[in-house]
Amino acid sequence: MNYPTGPYVSSGNNYIDNSATRLKDDTYSIRVDQTFGEHDSLFARVSQYWEPQTGSLGYAGATNFANVYGSNGVIHEVHTFSPTAVMDAFFGRNTGEADTGNSPLGTNSGLAANLITLGVSPNLIGNLNGLSGALVPNMSTSYLGGSGQSVQDTVLADNWTFGGSFTKIIGRHTLKMGANATTNNTKSPIYYTGDSFSTVPTENPCTSGVANCSPSGTGDSLASFLLGLPDGANRRNVLETEHGGWVSGGYFQDAFKLNSKLTLNLGLRYDVTLWPIYGQKPAPDAYVGDVDFNNGTYIIANQPSACSATQGFPCIPNAQYGASTATVQAQMASLGLTGIVPISDFIGTGGLPPHVVVTPHGNGSIYTNDHDDWQPRAGLAYRLTDKTAVRVGYGRFYDNYNAIIQLAQNYEGTWPVLGQLITQNLNHPGTTPASIGNPFNLATGGVVYPAASPFLNSGFNDWYVDPGKYKMPYSDQWNVAVEQGLGRNIVLSLAYVGAHDGQLNEGTYGNTDPTPGPTSTEIQRRPYPYIPEAFTDKSVGQSKYNSFQFRLQQRASHGLTYIISYTYSKSMDKGCSGDFGAEGCETETPYNTNNDRSVSGFDLPHIFSGSFVYDIPVGKGKQFSTHNNVADYVVGNWQVGGILTLHSGIPFDVTMANSDTAGNGNNVDRANLLLSNPYTSGQGPLQYLNPAAFGFPTTATATTAGAYGDLGRNSLRTDPWHNLDLSLTRLFPIKERTNLQFRCDFFNISNSVIFGQPNNTLGNPNFGLITGTQNTQREIQFSMKLLF
Repeated sequence: MNYPTGPYVSSGNNYIDNSATRLKDDTYSIRVDQTFGEHDSLFARVSQYWEPQTGSLGYAGATNFANVYGSNGVIHEVHTFSPTAVMDAFFGRNTGEADTGNSPLGTNSGLAANLITLGVSPNLIGNLNGLSGALVPNMSTSYLGGSGQSVQDTVLADNWTFGGSFTKIIGRHTLKMGANATTNNTKSPIYYTGDSFSTVPTENPCTSGVANCSPSGTGDSLASFLLGLPDGANRRNVLETEHGGWVSGGYFQDAFKLNSKLTLNLGLRYDVTLWPIYGQKPAPDAYVGDVDFNNGTYIIANQPSACSATQGFPCIPNAQYGASTATVQAQMASLGLTGIVPISDFIGTGGLPPHVVVTPHGNGSIYTNDHDDWQPRAGLAYRLTDKTAVRVGYGRFYDNYNAIIQLAQNYEGTWPVLGQLITQNLNHPGTTPASIGNPFNLATGGVVYPAASPFLNSGFNDWYVDPGKYKMPYSDQWNVAVEQGLGRNIVLSLAYVGAHDGQLNEGTYGNTDPTPGPTSTEIQRRPYPYIPEAFTDKSVGQSKYNSFQFRLQQRASHGLTYIISYTYSKSMDKGCSGDFGAEGCETETPYNTNNDRSVSGFDLPHIFSGSFVYDIPVGKGKQFSTHNNVADYVVGNWQVGGILTLHSGIPFDVTMANSDTAGNGNNVDRANLLLSNPYTSGQGPLQYLNPAAFGFPTTATATTAGAYGDLGRNSLRTDPWHNLDLSLTRLFPIKERTNLQFRCDFFNISNSVIFGQPNNTLGNPNFGLITGTQNTQREIQFSMKLLF
């Protein structure tokens, strides 16, 4: 392989890549509006965009590319039956695609083909579903990564949408009803393969426990690469397709004006989401499966034929092909299952392996559709006096597009397909050696068999979804508000706002041990010992939000407009914050997430915001005038504005990286709190946290049970936020309706520094150190705009 040449620097990261990144963005849109007589109007629009981009893969001569393109079209018709009856209907088409990939050095010289002649298994870098030839594998070390080819062509959108609504006024009732339906499908081929290298395979081979033996840190990832000793490997060979997905719904609403003071709004909406079905026969990706951690079964979408001398994956292994006793025993040994899990959990008497079933849905769908998404809505507005109004509202809202495209393909490439293979901890002490050219021990011929059981498959450590109980997330929202007029231009608003979110996505490790224990019994303590721990998505997340909101607003009066608002609130959740743990996820006890109940990762108890715009009363027609047109033109028409924002610090806590101190296989552990005050004096950026305030929980060993840390989730906070932005604007009149506007904006005018979150990984040399800020430095922006 040809390695890149210079330029180099003398220390630190010693290679500089000056390759340019090029981005082109082209869009166009055409719209037509047409009125037909007095009762019909129509508009139609077509839009398209194309955004190609090329950049460096990490070193000169190696590039990556991303071509994003798509189109959108819509037709909308409005028909007026009478002044009290209107109907509208619409149809839309939305498409989008992102074609991405890498082109490393040597691609054009037949490097992939040469690697096969040198002994790399063609089943590792070639024999790709729907792609001819082979790919250069990615060889990742701590010095250089991204050196391999990859291909991914993702359909970002492929939707057909249609629907309509009808509005009818009858006396004091305004009735509205409507319905809509949208298809929800995608397609994406993904191909890449590669090895990763760490220091472990080349560490000091001395035996742990021997005097002066310290193997940790003695190896080198580059040396492991040169010796051909990978630590892990990953292969993707999938042609993802989804079909049959729909999101449909309808609603009815009545706005009833009881009298001149009281108006009621009552409504009901119903939505149903039909899960897209992954894979389509006869393609291999139609024969994949998902794990149900509720009963310890593996559910396959369709059952392929038995393996044979000529029939490789997808197929069901048997004693002669892929499931011999010797083969299974070797696979069990590599996973540490020998003597712990009986071989009968992996070899059956014929047909499907033990604990494997076919989906009960005849269409190949593994997930069960949910039909309970009813959403009541109610509102009340009451005018207490001419200056006082009371508003009350409640509504339930479902998110029927909640990453369903991604969730429907979570189990892509799984057994009995070999579309996704993942293996870790290769060439560690005590393990069977694995080669750089065949880390998965794939056959070198054209027929490759899956593992005897999905639980022995190298690609088992994937993402799965609760197949029978997963539901769309919802949010119950309510508020009570009182608005009071103060004078002619000032309005005071006091409100209580609350929300309860349920069925949120929560990603955790599935099949972990319910309690801490010794590492020697970790496998036996799993609910299903024959199933390895694996990532899984469940719709069990919950959150609650309650707040008091104050707002004082003055509309333009004597040139001054302002809004002052303050919110006092609290947001609580269990284990994960935000849907899909968008604001952090730490579930120490997956079977009882109440133990991880705490403030959300985005909880900000105090939020203050004040903004104003003031027309300086100097100039022609203003309070202060020079009574000279030229002088008024020079000194007048100035405006000043500003925004002040203050809020509480952001929650965080202290964890141990990639640790399992509890010995339950979960790999999420928080520290022990040893002192009542965890912060250093002054809480400076060089040591924000006091290391003496935290300790490691009891760590599990082969004979001793571990323990959970007692530090509460999200129990610490960063520095509070404060920021002031100002603007200065000058208007230069040219004609009656034409003006030139000059504007100067000052962002973070005080140039204040707000330190970010400190390193919160206990045991890290930089623990407690802050290396970044929450905000940016002061910025000054000048602009001019022609208004006409």
